[in-house]
Amino acid sequence: MENKPTMLIDLDGTLFWFGTNKLTREAREKVAEFIEKGFQIIFITNRPKADVPVFMLKEMAPGCGFVFNSNSPRIMIDDDGTTHRANSKLYIVRRNAGIARVDVDEEGTNLSYVERDKRMRLERKLKALESNGGKPTEREEE
Repeated sequence: MENKPTMLIDLDGTLFWFGTNKLTREAREKVAEFIEKGFQIIFITNRPKADVPVFMLKEMAPGCGFVFNSNSPRIMIDDDGTTHRANSKLYIVRRNAGIARVDVDEEGTNLSYVERDKRMRLERKLKALESNGGKPTEREEE
């Protein structure tokens, strides 16, 4: 079995606008991307279960797990095994920025936080390179 990461995703200010059940920009698409990559998803929140739209989260991420009433700060304790010592990551995003800008590679070892406009420019540039046989266009050379 392939070893894929487990993602702990907070709800308020990341998946939902803080204090609401309204999804942040592109949250549904980003969770779908993580699932497509094979990541296990666990939603974590300080809220009680009664205040969380569990049905919506289960629809977005079938098989996901939940941790309710989880106070902050949160501390993760892990061993220093060679398989994950260098690969365990913690990412803090600005409140209500959502998870749309968090990019994780297929193995879950490289995380980056890319500004949406920059990411879109890079994606367009990559597509242009691919369609031009790997050679930059005149506009890109400027």
